[in-house]
Amino acid sequence: MSVISNRRYTEERALFGEHGLEVAGCVFETGESPFKHSSDLILSDVTVLSKYPLWYVNRVSADRILFEETARAGIWYSE
Repeated sequence: MSVISNRRYTEERALFGEHGLEVAGCVFETGESPFKHSSDLILSDVTVLSKYPLWYVNRVSADRILFEETARAGIWYSE
């Protein structure tokens, strides 16, 4: 499992289609769907401002996630 920590993302679909990631202390500012079509994620201490962050995501563990008001439709079509 790869680890990504303490990063700030501003691009569209920053981690699109990624599998087997641990993401800690990151901020997803702009763009849409940072984790779309990803799986096997462990998220902790993550802040999300971008829209549609967890669309079509499978097998995700999330702890201390802040979905700001701009993060509309945060978790759709996910398992």
